[in-house]
Amino acid sequence: FLADSTKYWVELAEGFSFTVTVVNNVQEAFSHPQAVYSDIVKTVRHARENVDVKFVGHPVRYDNRDPGAYAAPPSLGEHTAEVMEELGYSESQIRDLERRKVVQT
Repeated sequence: FLADSTKYWVELAEGFSFTVTVVNNVQEAFSHPQAVYSDIVKTVRHARENVDVKFVGHPVRYDNRDPGAYAAPPSLGEHTAEVMEELGYSESQIRDLERRKVVQT
């Protein structure tokens, strides 16, 4: 498969009785004409990491309105302590696990 282009394989399979489609990588999907036209790719600034994060927005719009309210995903370990406290771990147990590099907070 690597020796020939995607276009070659799609054209070759057009005569068969099964569906063939291209699977895009993330960069290709985000720059696809349909993604650009529909304005589905959103960018938010991640405050903690100080980087822009791109992601797929809400796929459905009612009355041609974007539902908005987008936020960057949490950083690794950002909610670990909170979740562990809800599970019954004490603050000292969480700090001990963090010290031993079992969890990241």
